[in-house]
Amino acid sequence: MANSSLRILHVVPKSFLSDQHRYLGSTKDIAGRVQYFQDRDLRSDLLAHDKTVETVLSVLGSADLSAYTHVLIEKASYGAVFRHLRREAPSAKIIFRAHNAETLHRVDYVRASLTPPRTRSVAEVVQNITNVAWYGARDLSVAWHADHVLSISQWDTEHYWRYLASKTRTTTAPFFLPRGYVRKTQTGLRKKQLGIVIGSSQPGPLIEDGVNRFFGLLRKTEAELYENAGWRFVISGARTKRMPNAADFKALRVQRRNVETPYELFGPARATLIASDFGYGFKTKILEAIVCEAFVICTAGLYRRLPEELLPYCIRFDPRSPETFLDALNQTENDFPPGTPNDFLQASAYKEMDRLLGVP
Repeated sequence: MANSSLRILHVVPKSFLSDQHRYLGSTKDIAGRVQYFQDRDLRSDLLAHDKTVETVLSVLGSADLSAYTHVLIEKASYGAVFRHLRREAPSAKIIFRAHNAETLHRVDYVRASLTPPRTRSVAEVVQNITNVAWYGARDLSVAWHADHVLSISQWDTEHYWRYLASKTRTTTAPFFLPRGYVRKTQTGLRKKQLGIVIGSSQPGPLIEDGVNRFFGLLRKTEAELYENAGWRFVISGARTKRMPNAADFKALRVQRRNVETPYELFGPARATLIASDFGYGFKTKILEAIVCEAFVICTAGLYRRLPEELLPYCIRFDPRSPETFLDALNQTENDFPPGTPNDFLQASAYKEMDRLLGVP
């Protein structure tokens, strides 16, 4: 029997409803909240928007906002939206899901844009710099207007959101991989000396930086060193003009492979590789790799921002040092640590949502 005292309006981007974007990080994260509402038998209604202030206000205008006790907003951090909700649903509790520490995230866009090989126009760099102020202002609007900020990671909560909003209005519901995705993961396969570099169907500066740093590492030592140790590497996702070209891939013996799900790559792989420090929030592919029993080789900066539940499955390396990379690859020969970190993260997220919504 549904909890009749609660009714939740869940405001999400249209990408969440698209099969094309099923494996976007934001889609997987939003699916976790949908699963939670179902598991707790809570009444919730989805309202989809195009991530512009105009479309968010338009879809909100079509709903009877007075009927809701809570409004959970995803990917729509506009002051005008919050003010509209305050007017039309004054008794509703407004919760904002923070997918990123946007100011820091956008600063990393600028840093990645300026990192060699830089082939961006001045206009693109200027736009990225402008976005720091634009997205930063939107986060300030969230901190000012929302009743509660639900951060995706403890690091973001402690080092970013609590400087913008009070401690009592900012807590963490960590990302976890929902059951619909877990069922598609591949576990128990015979592992190969295979390293996966996950790209994107729409790569931006942060993805490009990770790919370029990985290729820079290979160029320092030549591919034979890794081949002689029995390793081969596969990279997925689209290629941009700022990434190595087809000849570079061939010269370094890196295979490009696009698959329907990343689990096809993680299943037989010993490791996934993340060679860039840039980007905040939660890199969802890390948890997906771990669920598929693949180690995550990552930079020290990224390692420091990860949930502690994931640290036993992650290995630090310096992308400027082939020696640390080889050492990290060798460490993946160890037994994969036992445990179910996804279950711990889900339990933590559920506990915080229960507390926030007053679910017994």
